[in-house]
This record gives sequence, structure tokens and C-alpha cells, in this order.
Amino acid sequence: MDDKIIETSTRLFFDRGIKAVSMDDVAQKLGISKRTLYEHFTSKDELLMRCMEKCTEDARIAHQKLSCDDKDVLQIFMEHIELTIMHIKKLSMAFLQDIARANKPSVSSKFYEQRELNKQHLGSLIKRGQEEGLIRTDINLTLMVNLFTEQSQTIKEIYSTGKYSMEEIFDNVFINYLRGMCTTEGVKRIDEIKRLQK
Repeated sequence: MDDKIIETSTRLFFDRGIKAVSMDDVAQKLGISKRTLYEHFTSKDELLMRCMEKCTEDARIAHQKLSCDDKDVLQIFMEHIELTIMHIKKLSMAFLQDIARANKPSVSSKFYEQRELNKQHLGSLIKRGQEEGLIRTDINLTLMVNLFTEQSQTIKEIYSTGKYSMEEIFDNVFINYLRGMCTTEGVKRIDEIKRLQK
């Protein structure tokens, strides 16, 4: 029952935002009483945390599956970008705004923890790309990782204007960022991957 509650609640939070979803809404959507819901989760904060933990773990597993040894690092980067596009498209602007304004240390710390894990993973991918001769060795690794992470936040703000599709934003921001890090061989590889994706 917990899994079903978390799955339903996550969809509601993503669709409507955190503030707009009440425990009554969750119970009604599930077709159960609020009392039954409170037997499983003592508060909306606890339910939200469990939803965030599940999403974080699902995202970690999904991204981990992409990092196979038989792919070069740029193919992995491009697949990560596609997966991220799909994920962000599931989130309403209300949800993104609620997360950005969240005063709850537990929620903020969960996102900070995920962000730090993402930065570590990104750093290891860049190093691997350097070893493969696809990413330049003269770049400042820490600076590149921090810039990439900050761009992720900026992208949400640009997307919220409704002027650009997520694909447009990623093509013009992340793909060009990635090209700037690449060797000549790496740029050729990105072009090849993009041709195969069409």
C-alpha cells in the first residue's frame, strides 16, 4: 500500500505542485479515507520526503544503467541529457517553484545531496572522457562541473517562461557546453550521435 500511496502522491505533487496538494487530495485520489492514509504516513511532510527519496533512487538507477562500459562517454552524456529532458517534462512549473522556495530543511537537504552526487558522477564522466581522448585535458574540471550544475538550475527558469521547448534549450545550452569541452574528435562524435538520434 505504501508504494501505491507514494506513486499516486508523486504524480499529484508533480502535476499540481507541493502546496496545492493536501492529504485529502491524496486520500480521495486513492479512494481511501484520510484516516487510512495517516496510518501509513503521519504527515504531508513525511509523505513528501518519501516521494522525494523514491524519485531520487529511481533517477540514480536510471542514470546508472546508462553508464555501460560498451558506450563512450559522449554517448552516455547524450543519453543522460535525453533522460533529464524526459524527467523535467513531467514536472509542473508549480512543483519546480515550490521546490525552489521550500523552507523545509529535509526537502532542501535531499535535493542538495542529490546535486552533490550528480556533481561527483559528472566529474568522473569528464575524467573518463579525457582518458578516451574525447574531452580536452586543459579544462578546469571543478569549474566545468560547477558551471554544468548551475546551468541545470538556469534551464528550469528558462523553461518556465514557456518560450522554448526543453529540446531547444538543451540543444542550445548543454550540447554547446559539451562541444566546448570536447577535442576535435569529441565534436565529431557528438555530431555523429546527433545524426543517429534523428
